[in-house]
Amino acid sequence: MRKLIYPEGTSFLSGRFFERLVFFAAPVLISALLLLSLFKFSGPMVLFAAFTFFAFSVITLTGRVAKWLIYSVFLFQISVSYYLQLSFYATIICLAFFPLIFLLSNNADKIDTVPHRKSLTLMISGWIITLSYVFVFNYSNNKYMFMYDAYLLLGLGIAYLIFYLLKLKYLDIEKLMLSIALSGLVIIGMTLVKYFVKGFAQEIIYDRFGLLVNVNPNFLGLYLNMALPCAFFMALSEKCVNSKKVLLYAVSIVYICVMVMTGSRGCLPGAILVIGYFVWRKRSLKVFLSNLIASGTILIVFGSNLIERMVTPSVDGVAELGRIFLLKAAFKILEANHYVFGIGMNSFALAKFDYGCPRWLPAPVPTETMSSHNVFMEVWVGWGILGLFGWLIFNGAVLHAIFLNRKKSVYKNNVYAYAVAFAMISFLIYGLVDSNIGNFSMMFTYFTLVGIAFFIESENTAKLSVNGG
Repeated sequence: MRKLIYPEGTSFLSGRFFERLVFFAAPVLISALLLLSLFKFSGPMVLFAAFTFFAFSVITLTGRVAKWLIYSVFLFQISVSYYLQLSFYATIICLAFFPLIFLLSNNADKIDTVPHRKSLTLMISGWIITLSYVFVFNYSNNKYMFMYDAYLLLGLGIAYLIFYLLKLKYLDIEKLMLSIALSGLVIIGMTLVKYFVKGFAQEIIYDRFGLLVNVNPNFLGLYLNMALPCAFFMALSEKCVNSKKVLLYAVSIVYICVMVMTGSRGCLPGAILVIGYFVWRKRSLKVFLSNLIASGTILIVFGSNLIERMVTPSVDGVAELGRIFLLKAAFKILEANHYVFGIGMNSFALAKFDYGCPRWLPAPVPTETMSSHNVFMEVWVGWGILGLFGWLIFNGAVLHAIFLNRKKSVYKNNVYAYAVAFAMISFLIYGLVDSNIGNFSMMFTYFTLVGIAFFIESENTAKLSVNGG
């Protein structure tokens, strides 16, 4: 088994005080400057700030501080991009720098494969056919928006970028997972700040967390669905009780509480999967009862909105009726396009009104336009039947690969394989009732997890080859 070796002073909870201070302070200050630039300058200036940020990181990639900056950006970019779409700009720039990283790398010979290229080709074919169909038949009335196609394409690019950076040893899987595990705290923290700034502090417990301050509760619930498995499994993998284990378990509990506070029913299966796995792993009546009591307490204290939405369907009558209208409109669009061709990713958000969806249909946040509320339907409407088949095969093959060889993982136990698998499954289950595929902040993190899955799969394959398997 390969042992991960870190330079002196680079572990998360050890090392010199100044080094750890820089690890946290640098991305905070840079992110704050980027946010200030939003209020002071126009889009091009913000883009320039993002360019400077990533150029600094890439040019000095071999330096300690810059390496830490690469990891710690995951703690801040999601919340920043929620208001600024910074991660979209940063991704374009980061991908532009990758050829230079590749050429300068001493490990370039390790890049010898493109994981899951067949399903990727199928998805891309769906996009190309959609693009041709839209322009040839002049489907401008369907409000085609290329930007959201670019979001998904760049998301796929991120998966492969993360994979190659891990293969080239510019990134370390443990630090990357830790960054994702803690990143949910940033979104929660920024949402809490908005409550206090807007004078709604007393409503935090009673509100669907985020709703009063125009932060989508469903967005929060879905994001924490991905961060929770990373925090939980990293805590579970620690062999003895230490500060890191306690911290990650505490973070996991915070995530579960906030997921309940959002009142988002779609995020429940993800939390139940994690808790259920913990109880099954321990196989102890004491653990079962303590988790049952803890879960009940969390529901009673924080889950009034969630309980009301579950036991009193009339409370959400408009929302449920809205889902019916959305699905009817989606099938009308599919029928109009022969169930084969797409109209562009997330174009459903505007096109649905031409297919019988009422304009009075509310969104979770007033400034948003509702999607089809189903990620699989969104892909089908967006990139057609080939895009849907590609999406299903792509995700299914990734999950199959990491589950198949999870016990053969090169790294300690199979913690990363389980964390990624549970996070992906939680995202896809949530996708049955909501779609955030048009939100680049969300997809950036999801495809980062997919890139980690690629790496785990490739390492397992390499190990089997060495052992003659």
